[in-house]
Formats: sequence, structure tokens, C-alpha cells
Amino acid sequence: MADRIDCVNRRFETGLAIGAPGVLIEQTAPEKVSNWIEADWAAPMTRGLGLGVACEPERLPFADESFDLVASLMALHVVDDVARALAEIRRVLRPDGFFVAALFGGETLQELRAALVAAESDIIGGAAARIAPFATTYDMAGLVQQVGFAMPVADIDRMVVRYAEPLTLLSDLRGMGEACALVDRPPPLRRDVIAAAVAKMEAMREEDGRAPVTFEVITVTGWRAHPSQPKPLKPGSAAVSLASALASKQEEG
Repeated sequence: MADRIDCVNRRFETGLAIGAPGVLIEQTAPEKVSNWIEADWAAPMTRGLGLGVACEPERLPFADESFDLVASLMALHVVDDVARALAEIRRVLRPDGFFVAALFGGETLQELRAALVAAESDIIGGAAARIAPFATTYDMAGLVQQVGFAMPVADIDRMVVRYAEPLTLLSDLRGMGEACALVDRPPPLRRDVIAAAVAKMEAMREEDGRAPVTFEVITVTGWRAHPSQPKPLKPGSAAVSLASALASKQEEG
């Protein structure tokens, strides 16, 4: 996130840091962002600078066009209405303002999800939703464009964490504040289901004796539209057709 901000060739006077704001602010060079305001969906996360605001993602308590930069770090994946939250972020950005976000993506915890579904189905005869769904890169790219951001970009980093003891994963998720984000939570997991799920994850151990757990992080960027920004040419205005360009390439080959 800090690298993405640093790559933008400008200084931002006012930035809004949503989610884990202290970490983001510490990693961002002061010469890039003059003033930060912290915001989070959970009040305890906004104590870093004493400028924190606990707020609802779909209703940001800031005036229109308040910020030059909005950066959201690992916060959007627990939002119910992501499109509305993105629209709010766009609203508080000034024209030509920059938006960057990182959030967990589609295949995150796929091994744990599969183990829980299989274990609960085997023992109880059905499986409850235990892990909230995550957006894919295509979902996020489409939503950023849909709400009106200019020049949207989305990419993904995939990491595999290897656990010697799969049960430690559940403890880590609680420690991260990443327990089930569903409003309608299912009944607590039975001990026999947990034991069966751990056994299924242990069966996934690879050559190093550890069980893999996948985490995907989607990074999206976009800009509040401004007349100075580059714009794509109108359809049909190209000077060279795609067919002739491909034909030329084949002749060279």
C-alpha cells in the first residue's frame, strides 16, 4: 500500500486511512501525505493519532470532496455493501483524488472452508456458512468501475502460509480480529466437527509436513475523475486496424 502511494508523483495534503491506519501511516513517507485522518469500522482501531473516527462503511461522516487520498487497508472484505462503500469513498475524494485499497480475495482460506464443509457434512449431515464470501479480482475491478472511478486497476497477490499445527490457524484468525463476519452467525462449532476438520487439514500436509493455507490479497486503485486525466480514444477513431496490425506481425514472424 505504501509503495502504491509512493509511486504516485504528487504530494497529498489530506489522506483518509481506513482500516489498520497506524500501520499504513507509519509505512507512508511523511513527505507524501501531509495530514492523515484515521477511520475504521471498529473504534479500538482508531487510537493511533488521536484523530480517529469510528464509522459505518456505507455512510462516511465526511463532507464531499474532503480528501486528496483515501487508502483502505484490509477493511473492505467485511463490508456488506461494497459498492455503496466504494461510492462513499469516491464522494469524499476531491477531483483527481487517488483511491487505493487492499482486501482479502476469493481463494482466501479455501483449505479451511473445504475442511469445515466436509467435516460438518460428514458428522451432522449438512454444513453451515462459517466463512464469509470474498470478492474476486474481477468483482472488485467491476465495482470500482461501476461506481465511477477513473483509470481503475486491480491485481492480486497470492500467499500460502504453512502450518505445522492446523489448529493454530483458528487461534491466529481470532487474534487478527478475523473471526466470522456474518451477521447471521451459525451455532458454535462442535468439538467433534473441529477435530474432524483439523484431521482433514492434516491430510493436506505436503512434503515439508505442513498444511498449506491460502491467502489472497486484492489491491485496487482508481481516481476521482478530472478533466486533466488521460482519456481513451473514442471507438472507431484508431488510425490502424487490429486486423492489419496482426497481419503485419505475422509477416514479420
